[in-house]
Amino acid sequence: MQFIEQKDMIAEHIKLSYANNTRKILFWEEVTEDTCLRLQYSIEKIVNEDVEDGILPKDAEPITIAISSYGGSLLDIFSVIAYLEELKESGYEIITIVDGKAMSAGAFLLICGSKRYARRYASTMMHQLSSGCSGTISEMENEVRECRRLWDLLKELTVKNTKITPDEIDNIFNTNQDYYYSAQECLNLGIVDFIL
Repeated sequence: MQFIEQKDMIAEHIKLSYANNTRKILFWEEVTEDTCLRLQYSIEKIVNEDVEDGILPKDAEPITIAISSYGGSLLDIFSVIAYLEELKESGYEIITIVDGKAMSAGAFLLICGSKRYARRYASTMMHQLSSGCSGTISEMENEVRECRRLWDLLKELTVKNTKITPDEIDNIFNTNQDYYYSAQECLNLGIVDFIL
């Protein structure tokens, strides 16, 4: 067990060093509170170095996030997305690239880049959000209200950042299916701007 923990620590150190040297962060993992914290920390470290070097956001080299994720926690990715939006508003260019897969919460990270790329064999997937409910009827009704609020946020983000229409998003919600998109379909739908 100790060997696995040491191996994970070494891998994280290598990824952080790579991000600091190249301004490219590899987000090849599930979307969790921990991975989003590490992603945001890596970005913050780059931004802080720019501040220390007196580089203004509009003059800074882009920050790139390379994604290969099956998705995960929506609430945690919202934290990263809000931070990326703040950086873009301040003048930073954020490049997102789907290297292999950007699914579920990973797809929403992808669409929030200033410039978005897909590798030629990459896939994205969007679907209706899921949640677990238990407790009293009023507690479950409250959970359903929160899920609807989150779905409305996803819908707003998707319409703002892609060519996907509100009706197409409603179709995803109503059919309760996983919608997979090839790199070319992503380009056609405005999920990405370029295919590499």
